[in-house]
Amino acid sequence: MTTFQLYDRVVSRVDLPDFGVKAGAIGTVVDYHPGGAFEVDFGLDGDGNIVTAGLDADQLSPLPAVSTQAA
Repeated sequence: MTTFQLYDRVVSRVDLPDFGVKAGAIGTVVDYHPGGAFEVDFGLDGDGNIVTAGLDADQLSPLPAVSTQAA
């Protein structure tokens, strides 16, 4: 099981219709709870609206690192 740290960028593996979050949405871990649950902030649009949703670790994937080196 992957563990996440505060402020890690993550990807939702599931839809969260109550929050308007779709699988593949990118968020930021803002809190964690014993047992592997995390609070994640998701930005839903370009207007700065953010929702916070609770997810288990198995509902999240780490955001792949992007290389900043020039080719």
